[in-house]
Amino acid sequence: MLIMFNSDVKDLQRIREKLKLIVFDLDGTLTKVRSIWQYIHHKLGVIDKALYYKKLYFEKKISYKEWAELDTSLWKGTPYHVLRKMVESIPLVDDLEETINHLKSKYKLAIVTSGLDLIADKFYKIGFDKLVGNSIEIKDGVVTGKVFVNVGFHDKIKILRSFLDEYNLDYEECAVVGDGENDISMFEKAALSIAFNPTSREVEEKSDIVIKGNSLKPLLKIL
Repeated sequence: MLIMFNSDVKDLQRIREKLKLIVFDLDGTLTKVRSIWQYIHHKLGVIDKALYYKKLYFEKKISYKEWAELDTSLWKGTPYHVLRKMVESIPLVDDLEETINHLKSKYKLAIVTSGLDLIADKFYKIGFDKLVGNSIEIKDGVVTGKVFVNVGFHDKIKILRSFLDEYNLDYEECAVVGDGENDISMFEKAALSIAFNPTSREVEEKSDIVIKGNSLKPLLKIL
């Protein structure tokens, strides 16, 4: 386990005393799977088409909404119970429940993900207060292929702001824990940003603190 403090963290104790809300990314931060979308694609044997759609998005040939719709169209007709069983098998990061049990006594805990909210119930049971992600449409127990895009790739800062408004808080009272480029907008606003196994050098450099390893427990030393 490695914890690195970037040079711009000058008074962690002062920052910590003001914190009231911790906002987490989901995929790759709270789970050992970097993308629930791709995890399902692999399980259903449609990863090749999914990677092509991903390429189109990052080449700016389609919107995020179009990308999400194309992705979920690959699952059309899949029984919902099959999908649920898949996502229930997704491994969580080590020491997640122990870490959250300690944190929830001091802070509000929320999740924002541009992935899917299919396993939201699991995280509510662990102790999180809120989770906002994208939702797939289910009719008669079957995936229709439609998706409700609640969090676009660059929308996390908007959701963070909505959390703060709901709890009547400001950015200086919030910390963010994430791993990807789409978390940077939140890193830049929050009082404290923590990159957990960052996916790129940019994410690492934009964060105040970097944690590398399999366990979330080092958060307790910071928060």
